[in-house]
Amino acid sequence: MKKRILSIFLVMVMLITMLPTFAIPSFALTSGDFEYEVLEDGTAEITGYTGSATDLEIPSTIDGFSVAKIGYEAFYNCENLTSVTIPNSVTAIGDRAFCGCDILTSVTIGNGVTTIGEMAFNACQEITDITIPDSVTEISLMAFHACTSLTSITVDSNNEYYSNDEFGVLFNKNKTELIQYPIGNTRTDYTIPDSVISIGDDAFRLCRNLTSITIPNSVTKISNHAFSNCDNLTDILIPDSITIIGNSAFSCCDSLTSISIPDSITIIHGDVFSGCVNLVSITIPDSV
Repeated sequence: MKKRILSIFLVMVMLITMLPTFAIPSFALTSGDFEYEVLEDGTAEITGYTGSATDLEIPSTIDGFSVAKIGYEAFYNCENLTSVTIPNSVTAIGDRAFCGCDILTSVTIGNGVTTIGEMAFNACQEITDITIPDSVTEISLMAFHACTSLTSITVDSNNEYYSNDEFGVLFNKNKTELIQYPIGNTRTDYTIPDSVISIGDDAFRLCRNLTSITIPNSVTKISNHAFSNCDNLTDILIPDSITIIGNSAFSCCDSLTSISIPDSITIIHGDVFSGCVNLVSITIPDSV
């Protein structure tokens, strides 16, 4: 009898272990105008905001939980938000966290933030300047994309990963990569520093004020969409040092009429000059 009971028990155990496992869904909690989730480490992630505040100071704690992260699209398209203060408790600003906040003019990033997610402030069209604290170690792709009024990006001098020049252009620390030109800057010409080796993805994208850009001989790579939609760019010389031009690097540069590709080029990705409606002359070497 005992053997029979043991056999039945073992069969039941085997059947249970064979059953598919299902993830237990996490449900957003609510505190005032904030929606949040409690993370595995006991901190909170803000996942949504339903309020209509114009000047918002995000709390450092919610219901006793330390706010450590602003999640994906947490403040997406908040139409009334004009200024926001992110507390020092926050370590991560998620992808598209403030995307589409059309009238957001002022952002204070807390000194605890280490990562700024992809397109975190995308299309925040009224932001004029932004300061990156020394705590930030990662700024993801297109974090400030389509911020059409952005004239300057300032990086704390103690930051070990990023820096800026006198024109408010964002670079990595030793200025070998140009990451983001503030597209609201009213300058019509810009000379890239000769320390730069790579012009990053989307670095000048949608920059409609520049008519002339000087690329030094130190640069070897122009990345994807680097100068895309620079509508008024009429004068750009690609130096002999360039070996790679990324996908759609000069797409929709409506004012370009001619361009010469140097012999140094070994790779040109697709659609480099797509949408350049006035481009009538392209000189391409036999090496390409």
